[in-house]
Amino acid sequence: MTHQPPQRQPHEHEQSAYEAMNEQPGRMQQGGGAQMTGVQSGAQSEMRPGTQSGPQMGTGASGQSSQTGTGTQEMSGQMGSQGPQPQSQPQTQIQQQPQMQPQQTGGARSFEDHLTNELRIALEDFTELSHVAGWCAKECAGMGPQMQTCARICQDIAEIAELNEKMIARDSMFGPELAETFIRVATEGLPDIRQYSRQHPHIAETVATIERTMNSCETVLGMVGQQGETGAMNQHGQMDQMEQHGQMGQM
Repeated sequence: MTHQPPQRQPHEHEQSAYEAMNEQPGRMQQGGGAQMTGVQSGAQSEMRPGTQSGPQMGTGASGQSSQTGTGTQEMSGQMGSQGPQPQSQPQTQIQQQPQMQPQQTGGARSFEDHLTNELRIALEDFTELSHVAGWCAKECAGMGPQMQTCARICQDIAEIAELNEKMIARDSMFGPELAETFIRVATEGLPDIRQYSRQHPHIAETVATIERTMNSCETVLGMVGQQGETGAMNQHGQMDQMEQHGQMGQM
């Protein structure tokens, strides 16, 4: 028998060193993973400041919006202060309108409220005659030189009729005198106008209107004459009474 040398058993500290050598690649891998993890965490830490810049931009935008809101409030305040100024003009116009209306209505009333029926009829006739005679004068003026006399007479009658219309409407004290003037002019001018009435219908219409107006005007003048006579009689009666009282006082 050969003597075999006893095999040497490794000690525990040698075995742990061997195992430690075998475990180093794993640790290195784990360390590498840790380093990668550190790089990633570093990248994330570097990216985080960038993400924090967002709120700063948001803060700037909110600052601008706050400035814009303040500017809008200032603009609205200015517009609000200027707003009531244009409204003052319509108020002055509304206050002035009622003052102008009584003047217009008072001027348009004239004196027609107290006219008698005879005066109203004469007023309507003079109004119609002023238009008809004026229209006839224009028609005759365009018909040749032989109609110029008729045209002038019709124009004169139209203007006198218009003036009588105004006198009657305002109850002028000189109305009767102007009415007598119309009667005289119409009486003298009718013969020259009548000679053309058969040939021209517009002249015949003018003649009829003149005659109708003369009749209503004479009616009014007759009433004025009666009132004048009545007034004169009343004055004479008052004078007689005063004389009688004077004589009685002397006795």
